[in-house]
Amino acid sequence: MNTQSIGAKGKSKAAKGIAKRHRKQSSLSDSISKPAIRRIARRAGVRRVGGGCFKEINNAAREYIRDTLSIACIYATHAKRKTITCSDILHSLKRMGIKYIGY
Repeated sequence: MNTQSIGAKGKSKAAKGIAKRHRKQSSLSDSISKPAIRRIARRAGVRRVGGGCFKEINNAAREYIRDTLSIACIYATHAKRKTITCSDILHSLKRMGIKYIGY
C-alpha cells in the first residue's frame, strides 16, 4: 500500500494551490502618492488639499520632470555620455529659468 502524501513535495503553500495575497494597485501606479503630495504641500505652507487636486498635481509633476529630463538628456548626449549627472539637471533647470541654489 502506498502511503505518500498527495500534493507537491517540497513546494511552498502557494505552489500547492493556496492563493497569494496581492496588494491593491491604483490606476496611476507610477504617480506620486497622496500622502507624499500632502507632505510637499505642508512644506509649502498649504493647510488643506482638495481631493480633485491630486490628479492635477501628478500631471503637472510628470510634465515638469519630463521636460527637465529631456533637456538634461540633451546635455548628456552633447558630452557623449549615457548617464545623466547632477550638473546636467542643474544646467537644465537653469535653462528653464529656475535658479537652484546650493550646488
